[in-house]
Amino acid sequence: MSLADHFTTKRKLLICSATSIELNAFLSGMGEAQESDDLKPWQLAHFERFSILKTGVGKTNAAAALAAVLTQSAALVGPRFISVLNVGIAGALSNTLQIGKSVLSDSMILADEGTPLAGSPNWRSLEEGGFAINKFTCKQNPWWHFLASIVDAVGPIATISTISGTAELAERYVERTSALAEGMEGAAIAMVCSHFEIDCAELRTISNVCGNSNREENPWDFPAALNKLRSLGALVKEKDSVIKE
Repeated sequence: MSLADHFTTKRKLLICSATSIELNAFLSGMGEAQESDDLKPWQLAHFERFSILKTGVGKTNAAAALAAVLTQSAALVGPRFISVLNVGIAGALSNTLQIGKSVLSDSMILADEGTPLAGSPNWRSLEEGGFAINKFTCKQNPWWHFLASIVDAVGPIATISTISGTAELAERYVERTSALAEGMEGAAIAMVCSHFEIDCAELRTISNVCGNSNREENPWDFPAALNKLRSLGALVKEKDSVIKE
């Protein structure tokens, strides 16, 4: 099974990533010559069964870029996006995930939006406070099950604005979310998808272990994470022409 078994020219997948380097790694695995370096943030490029969107880094960019694209798509007559896949690298919050491994979300959680409680180590999320939803659960459809079959782990992925550069902060994120890894866009993308009633998932590869920002003591390995993204792209291979928008 592959991408072509799940999507058509009229019912397409939208692949989102924060940066060109992450998009290029995944696309090169799919056998595409397209380089996304010249794509501006919030800009699309189109293939037969899928399109790509470079969102820019962080929750604000991701939510705004995707909302703009899906709003425009909903207003047009023609192909529709029926699913969104957020791809990129991540930090491991679980010691079961080694550098170079991959993880698929079964849920995406906003891990640092809420309120610390005075005089207490506890935390009240926006959802617990009744203000907004913090957790978004993936629909386990055939496409999701295909993705689950090609990764090393499946579980919650935390979405953060403050990277966990200390062990204490990493532990807090795990306590709040039970997440296996942390990224900076996934739950924001899921929030937008929930409003448009579109399925979504987050696919990440591990570049580092969270909890220590000293890269001499806790080095990051971008090549290993990007190589894994390429290998995952190869498993959903699709060869087609590209049209920029």
